Amino acid sequence: MMGLKELLKYFSESETIGENPEAIQLMRYYSREAQKITMQINTQ
Repeated sequence: MMGLKELLKYFSESETIGENPEAIQLMRYYSREAQKITMQINTQ
C-alpha cells in the first residue's frame, strides 16, 4: 500500500495523476483529513 511519502513522490514524478486508483484513493483520503482539520480550526 502506498503511504504519504510514496504518494508525494508519485506526484513529483508524474505530470498527471492518471488512472492510478491507489493514488486517487489516497489523495481523496488526505483531502478529507485536511478538510476536517480546517473545520476544527475554523470552529474554535
